[in-house]
Amino acid sequence: MAKLVVIDDDKDTCEYLKEFFEQRKCVVLTANSGADGLLIIKAQKPDVVLLDVKMEGMSGLETLKEIKNFDPAIKVIMVTVASDQETREKATEFGADDFIKKPLNTGYLEGTVSLKVSKFSKERRKS
Repeated sequence: MAKLVVIDDDKDTCEYLKEFFEQRKCVVLTANSGADGLLIIKAQKPDVVLLDVKMEGMSGLETLKEIKNFDPAIKVIMVTVASDQETREKATEFGADDFIKKPLNTGYLEGTVSLKVSKFSKERRKS
């Protein structure tokens, strides 16, 4: 069973994604800030993180950096309205595994998460 963490300062987005992926038999934890998300990630060691870029306090890019420093194998999908090239380049540089633009296409999101969970599992089995 896949374990996901959703980090977004918009509570409605967190709730929507939690319900969406729980219906698909995933364990989903949510956080409304980068700092809270990092605490959950360090305690729960998820397969995939869905991470908003623009948040109050610690930005998604800063959070991404910390996640990858903690465990580079965790797959991080940046979920955001920001689609400028500079943000994408920074996210890629910091280790983002994918980039999905809001409003979300749930079919694409589900397929992307499934692919990342599979990749994460294969990498974990090798180590």
